[in-house]
Amino acid sequence: MKYKNKEELKEKAIELYSNGNSYIEIAQIMGCSRNYISELIRDDERIKLIHSQKILKVYKNPNNSKKHLTIGINLLCEIGISPDCSNTEYVIVSLDKKNGQLIIKKHE
Repeated sequence: MKYKNKEELKEKAIELYSNGNSYIEIAQIMGCSRNYISELIRDDERIKLIHSQKILKVYKNPNNSKKHLTIGINLLCEIGISPDCSNTEYVIVSLDKKNGQLIIKKHE
């Protein structure tokens, strides 16, 4: 199926995806197939950036000063952590005070 204004569709699809819509929702809004939307925006750098960044909730324990994050396996696989639960693996967490960022690296 051919669609006119491919670049306009791509920009609109990327905008909708960055606002939290799924491929199925975008396809329904735009009147295209889900597969077409996927092929259209799959290789775009903005989509790759969205997939590589996640917003995580910080859980705070009111009884003590401990806080924790739950990081999904997809992000951990990106740095080389195996999804196999039987392997014990470690990460190095460091703080970049200059940029205010936590850096997580796989411990070799």
